Amino acid sequence: MYTILPKVLGHPSKSLDSGVPITSMATGMQAASTNICERMGRSQELSIFKRGTVIGCHLCNKSIHEISLLLNIPQSTVSGIITKWKQLGTTATQQ
Repeated sequence: MYTILPKVLGHPSKSLDSGVPITSMATGMQAASTNICERMGRSQELSIFKRGTVIGCHLCNKSIHEISLLLNIPQSTVSGIITKWKQLGTTATQQ
């Protein structure tokens, strides 16, 4: 069963018929952080061995999807490693 809320025009702090301000209806939710790194976080850097394994799989004609499933890392990471290797000839990270 769906509840239909009335459309409220004007200022976002206007209240619905229940008298509860719209801004306070989302109780229990945390305020969104302004820094994307704080919200999403970053995982650990891949080891040199794992980066080399990505390149090895690529040289064995494995697809990005297959490498991603095999090594349990995101496809975007696999793609980035392969692209960097093709452009720069290395998979080393900046330090």
